[in-house]
Amino acid sequence: MVLQPKIDRGEPEGSTIKQLAKDPYIIVAAGAITIGNLGIAMLEPSLPLWMMESWGANSLERGAAFLPASISYLIGTNIFGPLAHRIGRWLSSFIGLVVIGFSLLSIPSATSVAGLIIPHGLLGFSIGMIDASMFPLMGYLVDIRHVGVYGSIYAIADAAFCFAFALGPFFSGPLVKSLGFPTMMYIIAIISFLYAPLMFLLKNPPVLIEPTTQTQPVELRPNGETRVTNENYERIEGMNIAGQLQQNNMYSATSAF
Repeated sequence: MVLQPKIDRGEPEGSTIKQLAKDPYIIVAAGAITIGNLGIAMLEPSLPLWMMESWGANSLERGAAFLPASISYLIGTNIFGPLAHRIGRWLSSFIGLVVIGFSLLSIPSATSVAGLIIPHGLLGFSIGMIDASMFPLMGYLVDIRHVGVYGSIYAIADAAFCFAFALGPFFSGPLVKSLGFPTMMYIIAIISFLYAPLMFLLKNPPVLIEPTTQTQPVELRPNGETRVTNENYERIEGMNIAGQLQQNNMYSATSAF
């Protein structure tokens, strides 16, 4: 009788979105994504109108104003993927939020589209720093504090990103009408400065679940024996690997006689 072994890998059940949303460290990381993108989200509907009122910018200038932010965002996300892992993702996001604050403070002082190149370039680069740092950090938080299934956590990360672009156009018009464009920029800059210190909470988040490996190592001994070095075994047709190895050793010993 020949048995065909089959491996039954039990899929772990991930934490629900509700459980993840109660984790304060995940909330802080998601908030960094929202705050980091809030400035550009409020600039997109209001900046072209302010440019027309301030110096009569034409359609080409109004469209080109966001080009430095787009290019620098592309550069920032590619650079700070590996770099943030080295210097610390919390530090990368902290620096990004601070630079965003200074960029927003300098935008109202621009008198031409050339004056927006540096602030928008720094703004896009800083947003890239935050996005390239917080998305993998949220996956790491799931590894050390929840079950390592990532669908729900990246849904929260995307929702935080989209939430910024839902708030931006919704509040931008009323704030510009009631407070003015420069005041609105100052308020968002202050929010970025105030939120930046929260990144220190993500420096060493407490570990609730020790990460485990998926593969179980097997130790090969000089005399030909094998021994599974981990007590967590995969199930193989109702028996574990250790049981299968034990049967193989018994069969080898019987054959020797």
